[in-house]
Amino acid sequence: MKMNKYVKYLIMMLAFVSCDGRKPASDANICLDFSKCVDDTLNVSDWMYPLEIVRLETTEESLLGSVDKLVEYNENYYVLDKMRNCVLVFDGTGNFLRRVGRVGQGPGEYSTLSDFIVDEKTGCLYLLANSSTVYAYDNEGSFLWKKKVSDSLLWNIGIDESDFVCSSNHLTYTSGKDAFLIYRFNEDFQEKDRSVEVFKEQLYSPLLISNPFQKWNGNSYYIDAFFNIVYSLSDEKVIPYCEFKFTSPIPVEYFSNVGLLMEHQRRYDFVKEAFFSKEYLWVSYIHSGKHRTAIVEMASREIIGNGETRGMFPKVYQSGESLLSPISTEDYLRFWTHLDGMLKQPVSIEDNHLILKWKIKE
Repeated sequence: MKMNKYVKYLIMMLAFVSCDGRKPASDANICLDFSKCVDDTLNVSDWMYPLEIVRLETTEESLLGSVDKLVEYNENYYVLDKMRNCVLVFDGTGNFLRRVGRVGQGPGEYSTLSDFIVDEKTGCLYLLANSSTVYAYDNEGSFLWKKKVSDSLLWNIGIDESDFVCSSNHLTYTSGKDAFLIYRFNEDFQEKDRSVEVFKEQLYSPLLISNPFQKWNGNSYYIDAFFNIVYSLSDEKVIPYCEFKFTSPIPVEYFSNVGLLMEHQRRYDFVKEAFFSKEYLWVSYIHSGKHRTAIVEMASREIIGNGETRGMFPKVYQSGESLLSPISTEDYLRFWTHLDGMLKQPVSIEDNHLILKWKIKE
């Protein structure tokens, strides 16, 4: 029997969890209650204003297997492809420029790639690979150095002012002094601090949202989609900023019983995507097996929209005042053909991914 796609998603999310685990205490002074439905439906096209579609060059060398992160820097696009275990770089019109990183045993090579960032001050790329090792490359993609930065498993990397920050995403096989969620490093990747204890037993929670480290209003944040908490990282402190409240959060006792979770998963709520844009926080989540979107005006802390999503809610990455969404040609042909007028040539299923640059409608 074919497995329900939400079951697959939740099994990935909750495969290994502490039997006696509890949700970490949150002192967040903002509680966003999504348990009440404000709107019957929220159409994606009602709040997306397309600016540009970039077609990425389609060659054997540049063809993407997946898009797991997208960064725009200096008019170029940097794409993390975990299927190919590398970062591919395209110019602003989609022409392929170079590949950064490679699987192997030689200099600058690794076994698995988790995440990357671009240092906006230098243009250098820092790849987080082999769970806890940083690989540095210059702005032309040449390997510089590598350094093991932690004994814990680290899966995401970001920048907060002059510091680097990494997250274990609650997936760590260590305990005690190494079992933390967020790690802070100086510019030489020497550890400065670690914050937010994870479960004492093993906990598995792979990344649920596209980009957990985000910038908003000049501050840095980490979105913990597993426990529905947004942390502020500013002033070298990690403190709860806001918390999401759902009608039916997944019961803790289900975390250690995948069979029970599979049987009852359509009853519960969990986050799929979240991002800041201008004065708003957008949260896409599953409620009773259906996609919902919530829109929060952060100044007033008012939920101004919350309802079932119509259309495809894409992955979203911040890029200055704009937003970026990678779209496979398969998804484009299913959900986005209303944007055909922005393209000079029709899209084929064999083509490489597209990048939709857009902003929120006023």
